[in-house]
Amino acid sequence: MKSDMNDSLNDEQSDSKTNSCSDNRNESKSDEKNQERSLEQSFNEVYLKFKLQLFQAILHRLGSREASLTTVETFCIDIIHSLGTPTISEFAKFVNISQANATYKVQSLEKKGYLTRIQSKKDKREWQLHVTSRYYDYTNPNSDYVVEVVSRLRERLTPEQQRLIRDNLNLIADELMPEVKVGKVSEAAECVNNNAHDDKTHDDKTHDDKTHDNNASYS
Repeated sequence: MKSDMNDSLNDEQSDSKTNSCSDNRNESKSDEKNQERSLEQSFNEVYLKFKLQLFQAILHRLGSREASLTTVETFCIDIIHSLGTPTISEFAKFVNISQANATYKVQSLEKKGYLTRIQSKKDKREWQLHVTSRYYDYTNPNSDYVVEVVSRLRERLTPEQQRLIRDNLNLIADELMPEVKVGKVSEAAECVNNNAHDDKTHDDKTHDDKTHDNNASYS
C-alpha cells in the first residue's frame, strides 16, 4: 500500500515536471520567435494586417450595397476624408494627378451626393472639400477595426505600457512620416456633424413643404 502511494506521488511529480518543462519550452519558442523578428518585420506585419482589413472592408461594402461609387471613387472619397477638408489643388497634388482630372472626380462625387464644396473662411478664393453624411452612411472606414485592436491592447497592457505605445506612435506620426499629412480628426468629426445637421434641416424643410402642399390641396 505504501509502495503504491509512493508510486502515485512520483507519477504526479513527474507529470508536474513534464507540464512545467512544456510551458517553459512554449515560452522559449515564443521568445525566440519574437527575437527572430526584426523591427521592420514586426512593423510590416502590423501594417499589412491593417491594409488587408481595409481592402476586405472596401470590397465587402462594394459587394453588399448598390455600387453607386466606382472603386476609384471610393478610394478618392476616402483620401479626401483622410486629408480633412482639402482644396481641389491639395487633393490633386496628394494623389499626383492633374487639376482637371481632380476637378472631374470631385464633380462626379458632388453629383452623387458624397461631397460638397464650401468657401474657405480664411481665403474667399478657395473652396474646401467636405464629405457629406451620405459618405458615412455608404462607407465604413476601418476605424472600427482600429477601435477593436486598441480595446484589446487596453485589456492586455498596463497603463504605463499603453502610454509608451501611444508616445511612440505619436513620434512616428509627427516626426518620422513628414511626407504624409492627414487632416485633424476633430475637423473631420466637426465636418460630419455639421453636414448631418444640414441634411436633417433640409429633410425637415422638405417634409414641412410637402405637408403644407397637402394641407393646401385639402383646403
